[in-house]
Amino acid sequence: MATGSLQQGNEPVYGGKALRGVLIGSALAVPFWVVSGALLLKALVQ
Repeated sequence: MATGSLQQGNEPVYGGKALRGVLIGSALAVPFWVVSGALLLKALVQ
């Protein structure tokens, strides 16, 4: 834990890239969850 915080403090650029990667991953995952939710709802209705 402490080591991870120290590394992030020493490498802010890497932290920014990691955060951007997480945001991009989340954005790409949203359509997948929307489609999955729609299919699940459709299956439950029928």
